[in-house]
Amino acid sequence: MTSDPAGLYTAALTLTNERRYREAEAALDAAASGADDNLRARIAGTRAFVLDQLGRPDEGEALCRRVLAGDALTAHTRGVIEGQLGSILMHRGRLDEGLEWLGRAIDTIPDDPLAVANLRMNRSLVAMQRGQLAAATADLEAAVAAYERHGDPVEVAEARHNLGYTALLGGDLVRAMREMGAARPVIAAASAANAAIGDVDMAEALREAGLVTEAERLLREAARAFHANGMPQARAEAELHLARSLLRHDPAEAARVAGRAARHFTALGARSWAHRARGVQLRAQLSGGTIDRAGRAVADLRVDERDVAPVAAALTRAGLRSDAIALRLTREALARAPWPQRGAGADAG
Repeated sequence: MTSDPAGLYTAALTLTNERRYREAEAALDAAASGADDNLRARIAGTRAFVLDQLGRPDEGEALCRRVLAGDALTAHTRGVIEGQLGSILMHRGRLDEGLEWLGRAIDTIPDDPLAVANLRMNRSLVAMQRGQLAAATADLEAAVAAYERHGDPVEVAEARHNLGYTALLGGDLVRAMREMGAARPVIAAASAANAAIGDVDMAEALREAGLVTEAERLLREAARAFHANGMPQARAEAELHLARSLLRHDPAEAARVAGRAARHFTALGARSWAHRARGVQLRAQLSGGTIDRAGRAVADLRVDERDVAPVAAALTRAGLRSDAIALRLTREALARAPWPQRGAGADAG
């Protein structure tokens, strides 16, 4: 193995891309020894991303900002660090800030097509969360083209998988399953964590196709894989997807899983993600018929209807309007329904 700092950093990047984050962190430590200022800054940017994935987003954000406060960076390195900061902010649910930094980075490093493709991949995720599917598709198609010219098969497969997920959000289930199914063997060959990330999206497609049991099996397995790989944000996202699926047929379990996801997001400081999970938890509690005429909680599902308005407002402020609307509609349906309210409601999300 090379002892050259640049070679060690390349090896650390490979581990990072394979989502072997604990090993990557150790490799970055080795690369930093003997690196010059500019390479040390690049190493710090990758370390910030790894810290975020390992559930230490505060440290990752602070590290990016500390590096960007220096004045010895090249323009290219500055752009790369700006992109890392944007990605961390996006993962934390601070979508407006994330978009600002991602856009700034894309404008700063147009001469690095692979780095720009990575940034477009992340920016497309923000657009998907906000239902801006045309913008997401444009970024992903540009990323696919860049990866086909300059990247490797795993990068191409991941971008095509995300195009499939965008198709799913747009209602094209056939294209979604075709794109994600074709990409899965390439992605899964890279690492178990990569396979789990793809399986979370495939589970949503399976659910839409009516294969709910298979979808929920994939989500439970993905959550366990993320936990085993020390990826708490990804684990919480898998739990949120599972809760949304359970909402259709088992509101009691949906409420428990969503509540667990909300706690995990809160521990990570991912506020808007926590609001999304709390919104699903409230919808499950409301849909499960948990309030009698006197306002007393029924069974083990407990909800205070006064929680609905602030959570819906928080979702709206975060730009997650469809989540807010789904929560309000569930509450309005409960208000209109004859008492006692029983039975599971449909997932409007």
